[in-house]
Amino acid sequence: MPRQRETKKDRKLALSERMVVNDVKLSDFANASMSNPSAHPKKGVFNVHLDSKKISKVSNLGKEDLSWFEKDLDDFEIKTETVEGETEDNVETKVAPQTPRKNRKSKKGKQIQLREKDGIDYPVDLWYQLSYYIYPETVSVFARLCKSTSRIVSTNSFWRNLYTRFYVSKIKLPKYLQPACIERIHGLKANVVRALYHFYPPFIERLTQTVPFESEPHNLVGQRCLLLWCQPVKNYWNFCFKFVKPGFRHQGDNTLTSQRDIIDHYDDLSYNTESGCTILQVTCTHFQSVPIVMGMVLNRVFLTVSGQGMRYHTLRLIFDSRYQHQSMNAGTTLVLDPVINVRVIPWWDPKYPFTT
Repeated sequence: MPRQRETKKDRKLALSERMVVNDVKLSDFANASMSNPSAHPKKGVFNVHLDSKKISKVSNLGKEDLSWFEKDLDDFEIKTETVEGETEDNVETKVAPQTPRKNRKSKKGKQIQLREKDGIDYPVDLWYQLSYYIYPETVSVFARLCKSTSRIVSTNSFWRNLYTRFYVSKIKLPKYLQPACIERIHGLKANVVRALYHFYPPFIERLTQTVPFESEPHNLVGQRCLLLWCQPVKNYWNFCFKFVKPGFRHQGDNTLTSQRDIIDHYDDLSYNTESGCTILQVTCTHFQSVPIVMGMVLNRVFLTVSGQGMRYHTLRLIFDSRYQHQSMNAGTTLVLDPVINVRVIPWWDPKYPFTT
């Protein structure tokens, strides 16, 4: 009996293979070039898409005679549900591939890995060696490259190296900018910046004023006036106003306070009591009485031609207790006339009168 089963099965499989070979043609496939694409195949032509289940039934004819225990896992047929009104022969079942569920945590982890892989992470030693070749005007660009460069700029060795590279012994420097004072960590960054404006040529050229009224006093609008004083210079008078930007805290110029700050902040590299401070120096032909505006905020600045002649100017400053953008004449008005020159002196300028 087992031999008869095998012969029947072989015969049925051979018949099914002949039917498929005889009926299927190359022109019946979807990518075949037919003269009339809309034309349906003939009745005798075997349709692969519609009769795919018939082939599986014919191929399984010999397997139906086998017992349940003799069949393999591939011999079992899994039935799919069909829509009402449609037969199995005329329906082309499309089984969507099962996609694994995407985990949000895995997505975030992949995104973080991609971000970390973007670019090349160079070692700190390489950036430290490159810092020996950085010019003073490109320090800010170098500090913003990455975290490693930002840490290097915050070290004492970086600023001392910057000082020694461009130091010129022939130029006279103040006592607090001498090489012996640079060994002190307290306020090292500010002192190196001040020293560079004494012997570094590109910085010196920035401070050379060739034309009168080259400075812009309008940039001081919104800053608070801390001090006001006047001093005679040859045949003229200089009226000086010390301003501080909003958000900066000025700690004063008391000697006792400065000594305590040195003790408390002896290892503070960026310590600078004059940070954010600017001096407005107005040169007049004679002395004038001006109102007290210390502690007030500069709201408006007007620089016009003087009525005493085209060679002079008139400077009008409007102060108030707080900054008002739309205020025209409200508050305290300070008028200086005639004015010969106006100059804005930042804290790193050698002519800045206050030092730390």
